[in-house]
Amino acid sequence: MERTSTINQGPNTTLAAFMHIGTFGALVFPLGNLIVPIIIWALYGKKDEFVNHHAREAVNFQLSLSLYAILASIIMLPLIIVVFGVEMGTLSITSDMDLSIASFGIAGAIVFALIILAIFIVVGDVVYTLIAANDAASGRKYRYPFTIRFITENATLS
Repeated sequence: MERTSTINQGPNTTLAAFMHIGTFGALVFPLGNLIVPIIIWALYGKKDEFVNHHAREAVNFQLSLSLYAILASIIMLPLIIVVFGVEMGTLSITSDMDLSIASFGIAGAIVFALIILAIFIVVGDVVYTLIAANDAASGRKYRYPFTIRFITENATLS
């Protein structure tokens, strides 16, 4: 099936797609996931509503992911200290020592669940960013799921 509803077929579709891909800059330098979309938004956001839309979406999604990661870290850090600090001190060291999830109790299970959640966040970041870049390159507007709309529809960066 072919998608025919395009919004914009000008050169700014490439710029909007690059903005989404540019969020992978976090792999290279801190806050790289925000720097590229903000720079493009500042330079082209007022000139093109399509770029403005994709910039808001990219920044909102990256801010949301950052907030989720910070909250997970705040929850996980004390639990890791409990699991590997107190719990390891109470385990007896034997040759047939079993360090399964059950050995670490409820705190260990929560830490394990949060690690799995962190993996889902990273995979979701990659997948949804690639979908957004594809839609932007095709001239379609995209709204990221699981995103807190910190920046509203009418916002522009000047």
